[in-house]
Amino acid sequence: MTPSNPHFDLDLRYGLYGEDTVAAMLGAVGEMIEVKSPRNSRLTFYLETHCDKGRRNDYQPSGILTSRASVWVYNFMDPTRVQHAEPARVDRTPACCFITRRQDLLDYIDGGFAQEDEFNVGDNPTKGVLIEIRKFVAWLVSGKPPRAGK
Repeated sequence: MTPSNPHFDLDLRYGLYGEDTVAAMLGAVGEMIEVKSPRNSRLTFYLETHCDKGRRNDYQPSGILTSRASVWVYNFMDPTRVQHAEPARVDRTPACCFITRRQDLLDYIDGGFAQEDEFNVGDNPTKGVLIEIRKFVAWLVSGKPPRAGK
């Protein structure tokens, strides 16, 4: 728990549980993967690209722009299961994952396909983009064409 995020302890536990669940599913315990576990079942997700630590109006690259993970995973799971979960049971947690390469996400963002967005809560507001999985997959399987006019 922190003053700027009174639910940090719960958010951390939720995030770690999601990461452990995906690692168990993939047999990739100890591998470098980035796992995001949105608390909704929408097939759109937010990718942070910049953060203003301490609300100084000084946004610095962060999130996907600074990540060392080559694989990004979006894990759609029931957030209510985490509260009472036993860490040893992550291999039995129902989950559905969207897995993609970091570089493909960066190409999609650089191509101007993602919708810009902001998350302005607490002491560390962020800027980023919204990715609709359906549109991203269509773009990817069509050979990653450039955006018209770019």
